[in-house]
Amino acid sequence: MIYICGSMRWLMVIAVLGYLSGCTPCDECDIFVSEPTISLEIFNQDSLTQVTQLLEEIEEDIDATTLSLVSLDSSRTAIGDSIEVVVAIIDTGNVSLGPTLDILQSELLAVNSNYSVDSLLAVELDSINELFNDAMSELEAGLTRIDTLFNLDGGSYITNTDSSVSFNLPLSPTDNQVNYRLTIGSERIDLSLTYDTELYEDEKSRVGYLARNISLVSHSFDSLNIDCEENCISTNGKIVAYH
Repeated sequence: MIYICGSMRWLMVIAVLGYLSGCTPCDECDIFVSEPTISLEIFNQDSLTQVTQLLEEIEEDIDATTLSLVSLDSSRTAIGDSIEVVVAIIDTGNVSLGPTLDILQSELLAVNSNYSVDSLLAVELDSINELFNDAMSELEAGLTRIDTLFNLDGGSYITNTDSSVSFNLPLSPTDNQVNYRLTIGSERIDLSLTYDTELYEDEKSRVGYLARNISLVSHSFDSLNIDCEENCISTNGKIVAYH
């Protein structure tokens, strides 16, 4: 890790004062020096895999049930047509088809019963499918929440009370590297990044730090990608990780 000596820190103070001296008069000219952060989104890969497999199985069951309903509907239509023909013949006085009518009516009852069962199953499968799709949407949205963040160098803890989709990972403005240990439930995950920092002034003449050239040193996620354009600036970058 690169530490900034006392003289460098004073140079930073002088640089900040230089920014402040150029602040344009305004009613809301709130001056601040903020630490840079980069957005971190974490996906639960195991849960994604499990839910994906379950969704595939449910969709197969839905397809099979749909085909069964189509087949049963065709059968009951055919049996109903046959019953109409037999009843018409019986009405002419040919009562010998009475047993045939009984058989057809029994078959129709059985087909209707099976159709009712499959219809209820289809409704239940659609409901389950919707629940799993909602779960998939949450997982894909990166809703795995960090519980605590521990700075392995400074020894400071950050307890995350925010339930938002992404977490803003702090990057020290006075160092060129951060080494963190994250806890998610009972799981501990390490993450180290390097970067360069610089001062900037926004459109309201407020001063802050941003990090650029953010790069990965090491991590213990299942996989991780820094989604950044060239020079990787913290204000428009994002870390996407899977555990």
